[in-house]
Amino acid sequence: MLIIDRFEGDTAVCETTEGQMVEIPRSLLPPEAREGSVLLPEGKGYRLDLAEEERRRAGIKNLQNRLWKK
Repeated sequence: MLIIDRFEGDTAVCETTEGQMVEIPRSLLPPEAREGSVLLPEGKGYRLDLAEEERRRAGIKNLQNRLWKK
Protein backbone atom coordinates (compact mmCIF):
# COMPACT_ATOMS: atom_id res chain seq x y z
CA MET A 1 0.00 0.00 0.00
CA LEU A 2 1.22 3.50 -0.86
CA ILE A 3 -0.16 6.92 0.05
CA ILE A 4 0.41 9.86 -2.28
CA ASP A 5 2.20 12.58 -0.35
CA ARG A 6 2.58 15.09 -3.19
CA PHE A 7 3.10 15.54 -6.90
CA GLU A 8 6.30 16.92 -8.37
CA GLY A 9 5.81 17.44 -12.08
CA ASP A 10 5.08 14.09 -13.70
CA THR A 11 5.99 12.16 -10.54
CA ALA A 12 3.98 11.17 -7.48
CA VAL A 13 5.97 11.07 -4.25
CA CYS A 14 4.42 8.31 -2.13
CA GLU A 15 4.93 6.97 1.36
CA THR A 16 5.08 3.23 1.94
CA THR A 17 3.61 1.51 4.99
CA GLU A 18 7.20 1.32 6.30
CA GLY A 19 7.54 5.11 6.11
CA GLN A 20 9.86 5.20 3.10
CA MET A 21 9.32 7.66 0.28
CA VAL A 22 9.19 6.36 -3.29
CA GLU A 23 8.63 8.11 -6.61
CA ILE A 24 6.14 6.76 -9.13
CA PRO A 25 5.53 8.10 -12.63
CA ARG A 26 2.15 9.80 -12.76
CA SER A 27 1.41 7.90 -15.96
CA LEU A 28 1.08 4.67 -13.90
CA LEU A 29 -1.63 6.15 -11.66
CA PRO A 30 -5.37 6.43 -12.24
CA PRO A 31 -6.34 9.89 -13.54
CA GLU A 32 -8.37 10.67 -10.39
CA ALA A 33 -5.40 10.06 -8.04
CA ARG A 34 -4.69 13.00 -5.72
CA GLU A 35 -2.68 13.84 -2.63
CA GLY A 36 -3.77 11.48 0.14
CA SER A 37 -4.96 8.76 -2.26
CA VAL A 38 -4.22 5.20 -1.20
CA LEU A 39 -2.73 3.07 -3.97
CA LEU A 40 -2.47 -0.67 -4.45
CA PRO A 41 -0.28 -2.26 -7.12
CA GLU A 42 -2.23 -3.75 -10.00
CA GLY A 43 -0.58 -5.16 -13.09
CA LYS A 44 2.00 -2.64 -14.29
CA GLY A 45 0.23 0.27 -12.60
CA TYR A 46 -1.79 1.09 -9.52
CA ARG A 47 -5.44 1.28 -8.50
CA LEU A 48 -7.12 3.40 -5.84
CA ASP A 49 -8.22 1.82 -2.57
CA LEU A 50 -11.17 4.10 -1.83
CA ALA A 51 -12.33 2.17 1.23
CA GLU A 52 -8.92 2.44 2.92
CA GLU A 53 -8.64 6.11 1.96
CA GLU A 54 -12.03 6.83 3.57
CA ARG A 55 -11.07 4.87 6.69
CA ARG A 56 -7.85 6.86 7.03
CA ARG A 57 -9.61 10.20 6.45
CA ALA A 58 -12.26 9.36 9.08
CA GLY A 59 -9.52 8.46 11.57
CA ILE A 60 -7.73 11.76 10.97
CA LYS A 61 -10.99 13.70 11.33
CA ASN A 62 -11.75 11.85 14.59
CA LEU A 63 -8.30 12.71 15.93
CA GLN A 64 -8.71 16.37 14.96
CA ASN A 65 -12.10 16.52 16.67
CA ARG A 66 -10.69 15.04 19.88
CA LEU A 67 -7.74 17.47 19.87
CA TRP A 68 -9.92 20.55 19.37
CA LYS A 69 -12.36 19.55 22.14
CA LYS A 70 -9.61 19.63 24.77
